[in-house]
Amino acid sequence: MEDSNEHVRDPRIVKATEPCTTEPKNWSFLKMECEGTIEKIKTLDSILLEGTSEEQKLLHAISESARVYTRRQEISAIVDAYTPCPEKHHILILLRKIRSLDEESFIGKAMVAFEDTNFKSGFLKQLRDMKELDLKKREVDAQNFMRALQLTYLEMAFKKPG
Repeated sequence: MEDSNEHVRDPRIVKATEPCTTEPKNWSFLKMECEGTIEKIKTLDSILLEGTSEEQKLLHAISESARVYTRRQEISAIVDAYTPCPEKHHILILLRKIRSLDEESFIGKAMVAFEDTNFKSGFLKQLRDMKELDLKKREVDAQNFMRALQLTYLEMAFKKPG
């Protein structure tokens, strides 16, 4: 399948300023793309059986799932820019089907679990970073206090009595 960024620049895709019914061929192109994506998702898990190594298979399947997700988001943004019409409604139904098939696939479930884990680990990393920053501030404060004490002792030592 083509790179997802090429679809964004594709002149066949309706522009956000055009009304829903002015370019029916654009709607049919989006519909055709959604139907192709549905067929692609149905074979997504079979990617795990292809390739030369387990790592290669998994990376390929994950990248395909990520492409499907990204393109689904792009099409949703394009379609959401229009007023309701039958074409838009039909494409939204196809997008819901794409989402459900993607989330039900093994790779889709793994990606969702990975995202959940990533969010949690990101949150824990943020907490750890905040604690490290707090400890560094305390360390700097302690060093400044020690320097102030040393300076005070030096001043007292060089002060002449009297």
